[in-house]
Amino acid sequence: HEYDGPHFDWPPYSRVQETPEQVDHMRYEYAALLSMCDAYLGKVLDMMDELNLWDDTMLIVNTDHGFLLGEHDWWAKMVQPLYQEVAHTPLFIWDPR
Repeated sequence: HEYDGPHFDWPPYSRVQETPEQVDHMRYEYAALLSMCDAYLGKVLDMMDELNLWDDTMLIVNTDHGFLLGEHDWWAKMVQPLYQEVAHTPLFIWDPR
């Protein structure tokens, strides 16, 4: 990923005022963060397999909010109305009972 703009690793909680290049860079950075989270969740799931925990261990994974990455001309989560990108969050539950 090539980016030659000013340091920009987390957006302000405000209207988008950054250049299209900065917006693209932030989306790239956020995608990298999600990839890291996915890799670590994979390690948890692999450990559940390795230790045979699926028969007696409940697993709940969720987040508290989404995040605007320039959609609707806003950054972050402090925007009314609550757009789908902020309100729609993942949740999955494994209950072996």
